This record gives sequence, C-alpha cells and structure tokens, in this order.
Amino acid sequence: MKGASLSVSRGMELTNVILPLARLALLSCVLFVLYKIFETSVFTYRTHTGYKDLPQHPRHWFWGHLATIGPKLNPSINAHPDYAFEDVWHELGNPPAYVVDLAPIDRAMIIIADPTVAESITQPTERFRHSTPALTKLVGKQSLVLIEGDNWRTQRRRFNRGFAPAHLHSLVPLIVSKTRIFLDRLRKHAEKGDAFPLKELTTDLTIDVITQVAIDKDFHAQTLGDGEGAKSRFGLLTAIVTMSTLIEKVGQGFDLGAYLFPQRRIKEWIYDRIYSRALHTEIIDKLPSSKGTSETSDTGSGKSIVNLALSGVNPTPAVLDSTISQVKTFLFAGQDTTSTVIQWMAYELSKSYPSSPFYSDHYRQIRERLCAEHDEVFGSSDPFVLLDILERDNTNADELLGSKLPYTTAFVKETLRLHPPAGSARLVPMAPYDPTYPENKSKEPYYIDLPAWTHSKTGEHFESRRVRADGARFYNCHHIIHRNLNTWGPDALTFDPSRFLDRSGKGTVDELEEALDTSSKAMDGAAMKHNSKTNLPHPYHISTLPTGSYRPFERGPRTCIGSNLAYLEAKIVLGVIARGFEWQKVGLDGTRPKPGEVRYGGTGKEDIKVGEAHGWEVWSINNVTAVPVDAMKMRAKLRTR
Repeated sequence: MKGASLSVSRGMELTNVILPLARLALLSCVLFVLYKIFETSVFTYRTHTGYKDLPQHPRHWFWGHLATIGPKLNPSINAHPDYAFEDVWHELGNPPAYVVDLAPIDRAMIIIADPTVAESITQPTERFRHSTPALTKLVGKQSLVLIEGDNWRTQRRRFNRGFAPAHLHSLVPLIVSKTRIFLDRLRKHAEKGDAFPLKELTTDLTIDVITQVAIDKDFHAQTLGDGEGAKSRFGLLTAIVTMSTLIEKVGQGFDLGAYLFPQRRIKEWIYDRIYSRALHTEIIDKLPSSKGTSETSDTGSGKSIVNLALSGVNPTPAVLDSTISQVKTFLFAGQDTTSTVIQWMAYELSKSYPSSPFYSDHYRQIRERLCAEHDEVFGSSDPFVLLDILERDNTNADELLGSKLPYTTAFVKETLRLHPPAGSARLVPMAPYDPTYPENKSKEPYYIDLPAWTHSKTGEHFESRRVRADGARFYNCHHIIHRNLNTWGPDALTFDPSRFLDRSGKGTVDELEEALDTSSKAMDGAAMKHNSKTNLPHPYHISTLPTGSYRPFERGPRTCIGSNLAYLEAKIVLGVIARGFEWQKVGLDGTRPKPGEVRYGGTGKEDIKVGEAHGWEVWSINNVTAVPVDAMKMRAKLRTR
C-alpha cells in the first residue's frame, strides 16, 4: 500500500508540474494566434485603405480584389498569370500601372505595363542604389538576385568576368560541340517523322552548355538516359529541374492544399540539400590550383565562370556558400531561359510553312531573309556549315555572330519580345515599419510617378501624378510591356524582326542598343514621335520608343548577368535550325480540335475553356519562368535545298 500511495503522490506531483506547463503552452499558442490575427488585420486594413490613387477594380471590404481577380489567378488554371494580368489591364483601359489587392492572403501587387514606370524602379536611386530589391526563393540566400549593397557589388564584379563577351566567345567551340549532339537528335526525329516535345532536347542542350560554362563539368545530359547518373531520382540534373516545379509562383493565387500540407516543402527541402551538396562537391573539385587552373577540369581550360570568380580568392566557407548561391542562379536561368527561347524560335519558324494556319507571305519572307543572311555569311552548300566554321576557328566568332548577322540577332530579339522568359518582382517595405520585412530601416514612404494616359475604352484622360506605393510588390509585366500597342504600335502582336534593324536594314542592332543603353535620360518628347521621314525599317522602331521598352532580361544594375550567353547560344542554334529543318507545330497549333480530340489536358470544361481562351495556339504556363504549356510539341523535317 505504501508503494501505491507513493506512486499516486508522485503522479499528482508530476501532474501539478505538467498542467501549469500545458496551460502556459496553450496560452502562448492562443496569444500567438491572436497576435497573428491582429497583425494580419492591421496589414489587411493598411493594404485595403492604401493605393487609392492607382487604377483598379472595385475592392471588397474584406477580400480586396480576391473576389473579382482571384478566380483569374486560380492555380488550377494551367496558364501563366500574365494572361490574367493582361485581361485586367484591358478591362481598366490600358493604364500605365494598376493595383491588385490580394490581402489578407498576400500583399498588394502593382502591375506595371509602361516602360517609363518599369525603368524608374529598376534604375538606381538614392534609396536603392542597386535598384529596388528583388524577390525569389529558387536561388540561395547569397544569390546576386537577393543580396544588396557592397556585397552585391563585390559579387557582381567577381562573376562579371565569366560572362564578358570576349570570354564567352572563347567558349564557342564548347557550345558548338554540344549543339552537334542536339543536331543529331533532331535529325533522328526528322528521319522518323514523329512528333516530339522539343523542350526535352533544348533543355538537355542548355544544361550541357551551362554546366560546363559555369562549373566545367560535363554531365552528358543529351546522351544520358532517364534514371541514369545525374538524371537519377536524386541526381543533380533531376534536382535542377524539380526545384523549379516546387517553388511558389508569384501572382499564381493561393493554394490552400499546398499551404496546409507540408509534402511540397519537404520535397523542396530534400532536393535543395541534394542540389547544394552536389554543387559543393563539384566546386571544391574545381578550385583553382596554385597554377591558376583546376586539377579536375573536364575541358582542361580552367576557364569556367566559377574558376575565374575564385581565382586569387581564399575559398572560405562563406565564399563557397556564396559561390553555390550564384551557381544555382546560373544553372537555373542558364538552362531554362535559353531552352525556352529556342523553342519559341522554332515555333515562329513553323509559321513560315504552308502547314501552319498562320502561314502568310510575311512569315515566309522573314524566313527567306534569315536564310539568305546565313547563305551570304556561311555559304549555301551546307545548312549546318556554321558549326564547322566556328569549330575550326573561333577567333572571329564575335564578328561572325555579331555584326555579320544583324537579321539573326533581330530575329532572336523579336522572339524574346513576344515571348519574354519572365517579368521581375520587387518589393518595397511598408513605411514606417513592416513586420513582415523587419530588416527595413527606412521610415520614408515610397512613391512612383504615373505618366499621363487615356482610357482606351472611355476616352477619359488622366494627368500624370505621383502615387504612394510602399508595402506593395512591384511586378514589371514584360508580357504586357512588350505587347503594349501604345508603345510598340498597332502591329505590336505581329512577329517582325525589322523593329531592331538600323536605318539601312543591314546594320547591327547591338550598336544601336548600346547607344540606347548608355543614355539614362528619357528621350525628348518630340524625338519619340513616329516620324515617317526618319526612313527607319519599321515605323515603331526600337530607337523611337521610350527607354526601357525592350527588357527581356530586365534592365538597370540588376540586368541578367547571363544575357550575353543566352544570345550567343540562341544565335548558334538558330544558325542551324532555320536552314536545316522545316518545322510544324503539333497539337496546339491554332486550329480547333475535332470532337473528342485531346489537344491539351483532356476534354473537360476547364481544359476546353483554357484552350478556347488562347485560340488553341500554344501558350505559356508559370514554371518560375514562362514555358510552353505542351513542352512545344513539334515535328521536324530535313530541308532539301
């Protein structure tokens, strides 16, 4: 009995200890929830009562714009949110910018459609010396996309060397060797006559290029079978591709299932660990030796971006962590963006053949002019001779792929204009204090200047004005900016490379763009008038437009560091696919499907609704960047000359 009494006594003592702790824990949870409710309520109130001077739809007292615009951004709609933003923009009369109030689920978003407004938030200011801060989760914490101040400037300077045009042109033979494998895979599909997802081929090509250029490692993505080596379930290449599908997409609405259930976050964490550890191993192996080159170089050149960046630098853990963050950025952007550009170039070429419902003399003449330029520069005997010429001697690659190919460059630029890889999202914390952005030190409001504009539907004119915009996420919507009829003219939706040619129609657009980029001041109003006496190849030529009208890789100090590499790869690939193959879009080709025919997804109402909205022509989805919904299903045929 004594033992039992002692046990009961001890149990009561334990209960007396646990119960107060449990009550304290419960009270802490309740207080935390109440605090979050209060914080969210304050945030929601400030959001709902702010941004009143910006064009917008009527707001619900609690749900803001979620009730009206939210359904357009539903993640179940398999289309890029840019299309929804474009619809709202048209509904509001095509203003230079407008607000979408997503509180209490998310911040307000200011959708920017005018190049002058976009330019104002990407150029340096006294408050943001390296432009307004950007947002992303895909890259590491020390990525150039995220860091600020002197740290950003130091990192950018270190890695600029690897992306300098002169250095990239020295790597042309490497790009050519990988393009040959891509070409062989295309030939096999052409010989079979089968339909295939072009994305698979272009992604493997660009992964092969960027991994060798960045870390001097050949993963053989184009020849490696699925499930093998780096393409195995937990391989590095699998991690690169998988990570982009797991990241939350800005502007894609709210997914309650993903918010409540942690499977996606757990998977994201696992692949991030795989990604980081694999890169750490590769970077350690490629560290420059005392001779300045890597002991384990796959090419023996020792000229990878990482090798150049770490040359003469003490590889401390902090330096290695920072380098891994930069490499993550390069690998993702380097393979995804360039892969998508190549797919859209093939699609625009497909419109120049009678099998396309979009076929016209306009598209045929574009292709003929492109091929004529290649014939003149490289000879007409072999459509693939460009690769032989560049492989034999790359000392004049700069001239061959630059000043001698103005129309080719213009074709690439026009592809990027109509099919930009991504917009850019930036954030200015709410003044005087933003609890969700505690590192903010500024207590000053942030303002943007809206230019004068006229409502496209009512004809009502609005004068220019300054509006307060802190606390919002800015989104430079390149899809709208590049298709804005007010900027690019009535044929803004038409593919026409002549927009980027100089007055003669034969000069280099690179020289023209360089002249435009060196001027940070907006053009004089009179000079921006479209004067027929200027004798330009296009009435809405790039030189007549406001500064910043063309921004596929963004502008300002934070312009994409890898844009030169993307242009270089795109021009080399275009040099072989334009003359070597006849292209036909399969599936989403712009024609209505027959009854019961599956073109996209299925035959359900939502699938048909999305297809109808885009005229059954291939559209983009949000995979962090904008990518073709059907992996660009194509059929290629070897051309006979």
